[in-house]
Amino acid sequence: MAMQIKSVLIADEIEQQCLDVLKAANIEVVKKTKLSKDELISELKKHDAVVVRSATKVLFLLIYSDLFYRLR
Repeated sequence: MAMQIKSVLIADEIEQQCLDVLKAANIEVVKKTKLSKDELISELKKHDAVVVRSATKVLFLLIYSDLFYRLR
């Protein structure tokens, strides 16, 4: 079964080319960087996937929350 990703949160700075690739695949891209822990949790609930690099730490708490089963 293929995953259906419609919306991606970009939580760290990445190259514009990466954003362009996602948009070309008809994926909604929302870029919000430097979010607080609470802002990140709130924002993750609105998306199917998240892209991070090293600045944003995906919290241990999230891995064991209901978001774990939604995010890709």
